[in-house]
Amino acid sequence: MGTSAISEKKLCAGNPLVVLGIEIKLSASGIVFKPAEDKICKWSARIGKALEQEMLSPGEASKLGGALQWAAQSTFRRLGRAMVRPITKQGHSRSSTLSKELKWALQWWLEVFEMGIVEERKWKTCSMPPVHLFCDARSTPPRIAAVLFK
Repeated sequence: MGTSAISEKKLCAGNPLVVLGIEIKLSASGIVFKPAEDKICKWSARIGKALEQEMLSPGEASKLGGALQWAAQSTFRRLGRAMVRPITKQGHSRSSTLSKELKWALQWWLEVFEMGIVEERKWKTCSMPPVHLFCDARSTPPRIAAVLFK
């Protein structure tokens, strides 16, 4: 991975853990996914500016569409994918003006962010006893080993 892999933003641990703008929180009952608060602020500001100016450049639309696509895949059970399409379409446009469809999509995203929707998944209960996996790795020569206890 190189020396840049150990930079502060790339390797981290904790609960919650933010991965590519999605906050992941583990608990005994399940796992919760939601867009990180700083990303929501950033995306909302971009969307608000576009709606206010009634313009969204293709480059900005492409960046915003990519970020929202990841958020839609991770948190909203893919419901947001339909509302990413007009943004992605704007990314391939030669014009910066907002179509009706694009305005509706941007307004929808603002509303979703304001509602604070999260994706929560409960752990499936299992009647079987737990298993424990221990693993280790070394770099020279590269090796990985694991032991599973049932």
